[in-house]
Amino acid sequence: MISYYIQFKGEIWDIENSDYQNYFTDITPFTTCVEVELYQYGSAYVEVINNEPIVQEFTGKFEFVHNNKTIGYWEIPSENSHFELICLGLISIYNTFNKQKEEGIPFKLDTLLADIAVGKL
Repeated sequence: MISYYIQFKGEIWDIENSDYQNYFTDITPFTTCVEVELYQYGSAYVEVINNEPIVQEFTGKFEFVHNNKTIGYWEIPSENSHFELICLGLISIYNTFNKQKEEGIPFKLDTLLADIAVGKL
């Protein structure tokens, strides 16, 4: 089995044009709130399975940006690094952003459900 690490130094997630959409059954939460950009910092452990690189773990942080201003960061420590659970957390964060958008209120980062998803709480 081939495995390797990738370093991220502030790369933007373009969920519609990247391999990341393979981790989600529905990317609608991301595509309906494109105003909030997602940047990734940290390290990912990747395994090649059936000739496909699959992120297994991620340690670091995600930055959420609106109008070139940081809304906040979601920190991912090594003990909560399972990538599938992180993806569930990201969906919950973007669902919250979509509700805020619908209600016309300023974007505010709420990581409570995301932290529960990855086991931080």
